[in-house]
Amino acid sequence: MEANPEAKDQLESIRSLMKSMKKLPEVKTSDEFTAKLMKRVEFEKNRPSAKKYVTSTVGKTYFGFTPVYATVMTALVVAFVVVGMQLVPKTNNNSTVLPTSITAETSTIPKSTSPKPYQNDDIMLAEDHDSTDVDGPARVKSGQFDDKIKLVGNK
Repeated sequence: MEANPEAKDQLESIRSLMKSMKKLPEVKTSDEFTAKLMKRVEFEKNRPSAKKYVTSTVGKTYFGFTPVYATVMTALVVAFVVVGMQLVPKTNNNSTVLPTSITAETSTIPKSTSPKPYQNDDIMLAEDHDSTDVDGPARVKSGQFDDKIKLVGNK
């Protein structure tokens, strides 16, 4: 014991625990307590609903999936592949070939003509006087405003 101080400390701890347990008051029980307890333990051990939770429900799995989930995952993967193939454009170079009847035709491109010179008659000119312009520069400088408008500086 002197060579191992940890074992000595553990032994002292156990001895002090035993002494403190002897100081506890005794609990009075009926004479049939032990028999009833053992009967209840056996009942709980053999109960069918208790066995349901003890047994393993792992069963057969495929890559960690149950057969139902494995089937669903396989269907989803196939669906994603099919949709992906539909979204990716085909790189077939023959898809842009024109029929020979169209390629045999020749078309003439009209020669460009010189642009027309600018003419004032073609453009609709704006009216010189704007009827919505109520605050002309002369009116603003003179300070004449309608009585309906109340500005911060006018009291």
